[in-house]
Amino acid sequence: MTGILDMALPAKGSGSFFEALESLSANEYESFTRTVDTAHSNYSQGIRELSLRSGFSIIMADNVAPDPKPKAFSFKKSPMVLSISLSGHGVVRFAHAAAKEIHIRDNDLYIGYAPNCCGETISSGEQSHSSVMLMVDPRFLRDLYGAPLIASLPGPLRNIILQEEGGLYAHSLPAPPQAVALADRMLRTSLNPELFKVFACSAGLEMLCVVLDHLQDKAQADQPPLSREDLHKLDLVRQRMENDIVTPPSMQELCREVGMNEFKLKRGFKQAFGTTVFGHLQRQRVKTAYLSLVNDGKNVSECAWDVGYTNVSHFISAFKKHFGVTPGAVAKGYRVESPS
Repeated sequence: MTGILDMALPAKGSGSFFEALESLSANEYESFTRTVDTAHSNYSQGIRELSLRSGFSIIMADNVAPDPKPKAFSFKKSPMVLSISLSGHGVVRFAHAAAKEIHIRDNDLYIGYAPNCCGETISSGEQSHSSVMLMVDPRFLRDLYGAPLIASLPGPLRNIILQEEGGLYAHSLPAPPQAVALADRMLRTSLNPELFKVFACSAGLEMLCVVLDHLQDKAQADQPPLSREDLHKLDLVRQRMENDIVTPPSMQELCREVGMNEFKLKRGFKQAFGTTVFGHLQRQRVKTAYLSLVNDGKNVSECAWDVGYTNVSHFISAFKKHFGVTPGAVAKGYRVESPS
């Protein structure tokens, strides 16, 4: 298997991602659709690279022949590596004071950040290697998603992105199925080079969102149980949102009313109720609208306004997403079993 980190080494003369990292500053990011630099292709080895000036790079390996020879790597500045392995087994072995070895198998998600580290990658087995790797400058993640989302990620990963510490981080875990499907689609899609750049950028960002959402859920699942006092406060938030769906309080108002900071309130609410504060509000709005359509004979626009939507098309989208049918169909007599 061509090593996960070995593949990230810059090709000679390719205008590599690592050279771009040397000169990046946090305020230099352009609109993502304008950041594609060059598409570096090495079809003889089955590897394609899309380098992006904004701190985001994608490397795709498709059926790369296994190579049993260990391959050395060495990083000074390092991107954060998020890789979905579709096939092929191997080991990433780091050589430093606290030696670390990561095994990577089919459908694994590998997360790595290795500044000032060296080591080697080793193939195992005879299966060819296919993967999609995202290489991301931590500053790109911070600027793109913002501190609140980053703060909800696992501690070591959060600290790296927020640049509160910069040591080795390497971890392998089962990849979320949606990310595996995206990686497979990226390798199987056949488009002309210019269209493929646009497609790869879009799919790469979607994969990044899926992976971060998965890591966020895992971090929340690992949280200690909420205290009785916190549960009481969060239930007050739930009741407050349900009692005022038309003009709901802002997040700042909710925090002030129950005496919790925004991060703790958002994280605790999802832990307690399985959805976000806004997600719960939206669910209550469309449920109330459904009952109005069925029982009061109101039209779609009236129901949208009654529950706080000023844009009817947004209401229709939210309603269909929740019930799987448009409000217009319900107004004409369609009924949903056990609407909730």
